[in-house]
Amino acid sequence: MKDERIGEQRINIQGIPMCITAYRNSRDIEVQFCDGFEVKHTEYRKFLKGNIYNDNVPSYLGVGYLGEGEYKSRINNIKTDAYIKWGSMLTRCYSDNFIGKTNYFDCFVCNEWKNFQNFAKWYYDNIYGLDGEDIELDKEIKYKGCRYYSPQTCLLVPHKINTIICNRANHRGQCAIGVVINKNSGKYIANCNSDNKRVYLGTYNTEKDAFLAYKHFKEVEIKRVAELYRGIIPDEIIEYIKKYEVSESD
Repeated sequence: MKDERIGEQRINIQGIPMCITAYRNSRDIEVQFCDGFEVKHTEYRKFLKGNIYNDNVPSYLGVGYLGEGEYKSRINNIKTDAYIKWGSMLTRCYSDNFIGKTNYFDCFVCNEWKNFQNFAKWYYDNIYGLDGEDIELDKEIKYKGCRYYSPQTCLLVPHKINTIICNRANHRGQCAIGVVINKNSGKYIANCNSDNKRVYLGTYNTEKDAFLAYKHFKEVEIKRVAELYRGIIPDEIIEYIKKYEVSESD
């Protein structure tokens, strides 16, 4: 029976032909796909049901694939940190349910990172410890206005930093960022948050002057918060953060 099952073929649930290349017992077989991708130490019952996947075929939103390599999407059936970050990145760029409600409508992921193995290697090479705070993937601190996720454009930054800098275009009115108009006086008011408190920055005759007050305060605030992480996160990231410039369209 072992010899007879070698060479047996099926179509998996991805619609891809596969063939048994080794059969030691029903719980330990090897399968090869037509593109050469191999799955080792899998089960015959999975083969019969077509539940063996070719990880070189896009399975995440039609663009992302797990690829061949050492990095796992799950350990003990729990998603790994790298896989969660990878999936969130792809969702922001390619999920119709997400991009229709946010400003990610024209973002995309480089071909290299559509392979989970490549993203995971970059992630684990660059991740650092940060007690009590999430670390998030950012593509706009290093290159403002960047719409492109790649090893060259992205940084891993503390959640607090990402919150301060993130684009808020979907959450403001018609005025420049940090500015509201007083409908009674027709003048412009500048405000900015600092340590979860709203700071009044003044009332101005023009929207431009109000924005400039906000811009100055915000950039000083960004530099102040960045310095709080000195010695905790890589200096290179701190320097990129401190160079960030606020624009009216943020």
